[in-house]
Amino acid sequence: MITPHTIKPSDAISVLNQITDGVYVTDTERRIIFWNDAAERITGYTREEVLGRNCSDNLLCHVDRNDNLLCGKSRCPLHRSIVTGNKSDAPMTVYAKHKNGHRVPTQVTVSPLINEAGETVGGVEVFRDVTSWIKDLERAKRIQGATLGEIESPDKRLEISIQYAPQDLIGGDFYAAHSVDTNTFAFFLADVMGHGVSASLYTMYLRSLWSDHRHLAGDPGDCLLRMNTNLSQLIGEDYGFATVVLVSIDLSTGRARIAGGGHPSPLLFRHEGGLQEISCQGYPLGLMEDADFKETSLQLAPRDRLLLYTDGAIEGRDDSGEELGTEGLIRMLRECGYPTRHPSLEHLEELILKSTSNIVLEDDLTLIEMVYRPKT
Repeated sequence: MITPHTIKPSDAISVLNQITDGVYVTDTERRIIFWNDAAERITGYTREEVLGRNCSDNLLCHVDRNDNLLCGKSRCPLHRSIVTGNKSDAPMTVYAKHKNGHRVPTQVTVSPLINEAGETVGGVEVFRDVTSWIKDLERAKRIQGATLGEIESPDKRLEISIQYAPQDLIGGDFYAAHSVDTNTFAFFLADVMGHGVSASLYTMYLRSLWSDHRHLAGDPGDCLLRMNTNLSQLIGEDYGFATVVLVSIDLSTGRARIAGGGHPSPLLFRHEGGLQEISCQGYPLGLMEDADFKETSLQLAPRDRLLLYTDGAIEGRDDSGEELGTEGLIRMLRECGYPTRHPSLEHLEELILKSTSNIVLEDDLTLIEMVYRPKT
C-alpha cells in the first residue's frame, strides 16, 4: 500500500529533473534561471555553465530547418512567447548546438511564465531530442526538395524572387516556373490542404501533373482544367485538394493571363502607382472533376510587379483574433514603402510574423515576386 504524502513546492524541481524532456526557464530578458537534468544530457551543458547567462549567448545557437539563426528577437520562439503572452500550439522543429559543436534536432514547445498577478515574468521552453525520428523526415525533405521549386531562369525581361517557408521540415506548398516557348513564361503556385507529411506527399502528384501539362501553360484556364481532370481521376475527390494559381506572361508584349481556383488574390503593383487584386475564383484543384477555371487577362507595363502568395501570408491573427487578410498584407506592404522601396521577401516574411500573435507561422508560406523588365 502506498502511503499518501503531501507534495511540497520543492518537489516540483525533483519532478522536472526526472522527466526525459529538457526544460529551461528564463526571465523576460531570456537569462536562464532553471535548467533540468535532461537539458544537461541533451545539450552537454551543465546548469553551472548556463545559469544566469542569456540563452542566445553562444550557447544553444538555435537554428530552424533552413539554418536561419533564431537567437534574435524576430525569429526566437521563446521571445515571441514572452512578448505575445501565448504558448505554442504544436511542437516546432529546432536544431540546437551541443556543447561538443554538433547539431541536435529537437522538437520544442514554448510558453510564457505568468505570475499570480497575471504578469509575464519569463518563459519556459521544453524540448526533446528527436535525432532518430528526424532522419526519415530529413530524407523526405531532400526528396521533396528535388521536386519543389523548379525555377528555370528566364531572360532579362523578367526578374524573379522567391521565399519558401514550410510550417515544418516539409510542407504542402508547390511552385514552379518555366518557359513555355521563346517569349512565354509561366508560374505555377499551389497550396495543398493541410501541411506536414500528408500534404508533402500530395505535392508529388502536383509535380507529376505539372511536368505532364506545363507545355499547355500558355493557356492557363485550359491547362488547369486538364490538370484537375487528371488529378481527380488519379486520387479521387475525397483525398484533399489544392488552391492554385497559374500565370502566363508574353514577355514580348507584356500580356499576362491568369487562372486559378480558391487561391489568395495575386497583387499587381503598377510602377506608375495603383494596385490591382486579381481574383482566383472557382474551385480548388482536385475538389470537383468537372470544375472550370476562369481566366483573367491584363497588360503589364515596364517595371510592374506581380506578387503571388499562399494563405500563410494572410491567415495569421493579431491579439484581437482578427486575421491579417489581404487588406492587412497590402497595408503592411504600403507601410514599408512597397513597391518604391521593396523589402526582400525574407524581410516580408518577418513582417508578416510580427503582425500576428503567433509564435511561428501556422501554415506554409510561399512568396513569389516577378518584375516585368522588357528590353528597350
